[in-house]
Amino acid sequence: MGSYFELSKVDGMRPAHSQKIVYALSALIALSLFAAAALLLSEREHLKPLAQSEQESAFVAFQAEPTPDTPAETSERPEPIAQTDLPEDFNPDDWDVLTPIAEERPAEAPAPLEVGQQQRRLRPAHLTVITDFSKAQVTVNGLPYPAYSEDGENPGMVLPAGGPHRVVVDYSGNQRVYEIALRPNEARMLMVELTNYNGAPVASNSAAAPPKPQEKPEEPEAEDGQGRITVYSRPRGAVLVNGSDRGQQTPGTVDVEAGRHEVQVRYEDGEVSEKKVVRVREGSRIKLFFRQSN
Repeated sequence: MGSYFELSKVDGMRPAHSQKIVYALSALIALSLFAAAALLLSEREHLKPLAQSEQESAFVAFQAEPTPDTPAETSERPEPIAQTDLPEDFNPDDWDVLTPIAEERPAEAPAPLEVGQQQRRLRPAHLTVITDFSKAQVTVNGLPYPAYSEDGENPGMVLPAGGPHRVVVDYSGNQRVYEIALRPNEARMLMVELTNYNGAPVASNSAAAPPKPQEKPEEPEAEDGQGRITVYSRPRGAVLVNGSDRGQQTPGTVDVEAGRHEVQVRYEDGEVSEKKVVRVREGSRIKLFFRQSN
């Protein structure tokens, strides 16, 4: 009976001891869950700012990268040039102020002329005087006329259009004056014959008005049924009419029968010029000019 009593005593104590163990395990599990939850919350709070910072960094980096089509804009501005202080002994009167050069502008087209309005333009003209310069002296507007050069060329003179231009020919103390008006771009040729030349004496005072030239005696007229041909050449030469030498040197005049004639010049070097065909009428006078080709 005693053993039975002891066994019943022990069995009666087991339910109370097991209940304590269950309570302890439940408390331990609850504590573990609470610790795990706290740890999870702390890790979550730590990971959330990190993710946000990474996203912001990625967004900022995306905005910072310029696209290929649109260049990146810079807000940099040039810094103003620093102004230097002038020295104490600076005197502005010792320096020259330079005037800026004006900008060149294209010339404007001239305004059109109104009806009836005239525009005067001075264009050059060319005057050639043909005479025997070995006997006569020629001046144009008071300037000596250039005679034949060494190569036999007569350069002539370039004169402004208009006039009148004063041409004076002095031969053996006699003087003849010509007043010539030239058109723009005109090439005028003045032939002066010295045959039976008779002008007024040369004036001693250049400032005084030139004397009126005396009347030239009339040249003998050609015979009935004839005309005259006056030939000039550069350089000089013999006058040939219909292939025959007429015994005249240029400048020279020959009388020919009325009709058709071929005129040439035999130059001093023996070369014969080209032929010029003229038709002479009774009492007419024709002037021809020849130039030797180079």
